[in-house]
Amino acid sequence: MKLLTIILCILAANTTAISDVHIVTQPEGENAFEPKVINVHPGDTIRWIHNSGTHDVVNGLPCNQFEEPIFETMPLTAEEPTAEWVVPAAAYGEIPYFCSLYGHCEQGMTGTIIVTPRADSVVHVVDQIGVTFQPETIEVAPGDTVVWEWNNGGHSVTSGGIDSCEKDDVFFDLLLDSQHRSVVWEVPDTMPANLEYICIFHCEMGHVGNIVRILKGDLNEDGKVDGADLTLLLGCWGKPCGDINKSGTTDGQDLTILLGNWTITP
Repeated sequence: MKLLTIILCILAANTTAISDVHIVTQPEGENAFEPKVINVHPGDTIRWIHNSGTHDVVNGLPCNQFEEPIFETMPLTAEEPTAEWVVPAAAYGEIPYFCSLYGHCEQGMTGTIIVTPRADSVVHVVDQIGVTFQPETIEVAPGDTVVWEWNNGGHSVTSGGIDSCEKDDVFFDLLLDSQHRSVVWEVPDTMPANLEYICIFHCEMGHVGNIVRILKGDLNEDGKVDGADLTLLLGCWGKPCGDINKSGTTDGQDLTILLGNWTITP
């Protein structure tokens, strides 16, 4: 009972908000968004607040919405004074937007959303080199972040079958090109043990990748996370031997990860 109390206290002390709310205002009497650039993470909420005039929030290159937007046009008026958008698990690293009304965009009413991994997330970078993803196979755990970086040409990052070259419309389907130089994906709990993905344009040429889910917290490598792993972690407290998140020491964050991956047996 005492051990359980200690564990619960440590978890409470190390629990952080999984998402933040970022406020963007339209200043009174100005055709502008403030701040002009915001840094967010997948799962965060962006809230635009109206102060005067009639405006909207349109995703696309200022001042030209030339492609299918990743969020719908949102009015920002006295009747509808707030607009919100939740950053999805998979998003472009840089998302431009603007006001499309009355020439406001040309007057500088534009903004940029920069999507970055969370500070406590393990980041895996995959480079697009020609018609390859390098490395082709990566190992991740829920809560990790995968960042695909563009190098040249026109490509996509699309979850789907390597053999069929068809997308699954489940996890991600985003462009990777000169206008979309990075794709950021926060690995969800629902990711399967093995996730294949493709470039929808070059799949038949072998432009494919594979993401393997690993079990964080399995310190004794027996294929499950249980009391034996908890004993090992507590024995490493304050030392690097049970450092699951690679912070340099074993602490409450590692305990949180271990318990979050606890293996439930029938």
